[in-house]
Amino acid sequence: MKRASALTAALASTAVAYGLAAELVATHRGQLTTYGGASGWATAVDLSAGWALVAVGLLIWRLLPGVRAGALAVAAGFAWFAPDWVGWEGGPALIRSVGMLVAGVSLAFLVHAVLVFPHSRLPSSAARVLVVAVYIETALVGIGRALFRDPFNDVNCWNNCTDNSFLVHSYPTVARALDWVDLRFAIVLATGFAALFAWRLVTATPLARWLLALPLVVGTLLTALHAAHAVAQLHTPLEGPSDRTFASIFVGQGLAVIAVALLFGFELARAHRARRAVEHLVVELTQAPEPGSLEAALARATGDPSLRIVYRLRDVDRCVDGQGRDVQAPVGSATRAVTPIVRNGRPVALLEHDRAALGETFQDEIGAAVRLAVENERLRAEALAQLIDLRQSRARIVAASDAVRRRLERDLHDGAQQRLVALSFGLRLARAELGSQPDARVAKRLADAEEALGKALAAVRAVANGLFPTTLANAGLAFAIEELAELAPIRVEIGAVPDRRLPPLVEAAAYGLIREAVENAALHARASIVSVSALCAEDIVIVDATDDGIGGADPNGGIGLLDAADRVGALGGRFQILSPSGGGTRIQAEIPCA
Repeated sequence: MKRASALTAALASTAVAYGLAAELVATHRGQLTTYGGASGWATAVDLSAGWALVAVGLLIWRLLPGVRAGALAVAAGFAWFAPDWVGWEGGPALIRSVGMLVAGVSLAFLVHAVLVFPHSRLPSSAARVLVVAVYIETALVGIGRALFRDPFNDVNCWNNCTDNSFLVHSYPTVARALDWVDLRFAIVLATGFAALFAWRLVTATPLARWLLALPLVVGTLLTALHAAHAVAQLHTPLEGPSDRTFASIFVGQGLAVIAVALLFGFELARAHRARRAVEHLVVELTQAPEPGSLEAALARATGDPSLRIVYRLRDVDRCVDGQGRDVQAPVGSATRAVTPIVRNGRPVALLEHDRAALGETFQDEIGAAVRLAVENERLRAEALAQLIDLRQSRARIVAASDAVRRRLERDLHDGAQQRLVALSFGLRLARAELGSQPDARVAKRLADAEEALGKALAAVRAVANGLFPTTLANAGLAFAIEELAELAPIRVEIGAVPDRRLPPLVEAAAYGLIREAVENAALHARASIVSVSALCAEDIVIVDATDDGIGGADPNGGIGLLDAADRVGALGGRFQILSPSGGGTRIQAEIPCA
């Protein structure tokens, strides 16, 4: 850290001294050969532009070390002063020649920095093509001029007409061809950048559009001013600082560079503020927050309402959200990024977010406290997932038992019950065949057999109806409750009942609870009346059964209150038995029906 601070301070001091030296040679008395020395205003703009780029580049390099725009801005700042060294009248030939070689590099660095910031890689293949084209054109033109352009033979020379230390052989035709390419490429670059800017805004998300608008506008302005300089030079090949048009374009370019630096600083401050807000989440999350609150807190801190956290469970290829619910593993796209959060070398969570909201180095920048908070949230999500698995397994068990009950009910109805009905019909036929005056003993035995058979048939029907009433499956909860009230041994008052069909498991749980409450009121509480209701409220069914008995409930009567409570619990509901102050027993349950 100390070494990095020392290097930053050294680069900053060098930039200050380098810029001042460039302005001193630019304002050297003699022929006006630099825009920076044309006036005090031009000098101020020249210095401010170069120093602003170096300053913001060093800040980015310190605070966001993985972002390439920092180094690019520093390089562009140093290269910005190169034209001043080219125009150093009477200066060393090598220095002026190096200045000519790197004078055009500043624009290439700036275009690259604007397109890449605040990430570490260019956002699209079109941006990569544009940046590569700028670098190739800048390198070919710069090297070609250094090797084949003799300034003395250039009729339009104005800033350095004597020195080229890299000259191999003078080819004026090649030099003019390079000038022709360079001027027209400036126009193509401005057009391509504007098209890329428009395309990125059209295809960007609202958050990315808001974050990218100003930097791309300034970048478009910078390339447009470069193109304007090319157009002016095509119209007036012999340029110079004394020409108002060229001087105005230079000042505009300097102001545009300053605007780029300011926007970089603004984005840097926003990114730093977001990172600090994420780090401060630890304090917010120390008070036993609700499950899933980390996702909402991160969304607020980063300014991305679409941010989503997915947790990986240990030892299984499975992802859950903060509530423990199964979700698909996120996949990155052109507008969405997936950033892993790693703790102790193991990914504990995946952040799916807008690409413009977080830099690609976010996972390397967050502190250990935030990672611990994410790990705690993951452990809670894993526990909630296990609880959901348990509830689902209980629901499957209840569903399986209901299926068995329905099968037994059908077997009794279609098997034993039908045989008993057939046997009863046979006994009646046998009585009819005995005639009007049958033997008394035979008649007595037939009557006893018919009576016993009737009782057996009634018992079979009661068992079948208790297992799983046909009315519940065919007509729904409301009709099943009415049938239960008609067959109950005590008076049953029916309150609110659903006017629509509910999920089968919900209907079975509600009916089982009401049936058990009625049996408990009749057999154990010695009640004379029981009031039942099943009220649908939003996404739950509130089941209520209140009797006027002496109180008390037998958990093993009928299908059993314990079984009824298990059914309610398996569906994620709540069950309770109350003893009202006026006596009697009140059984309540809330069953989710979503």
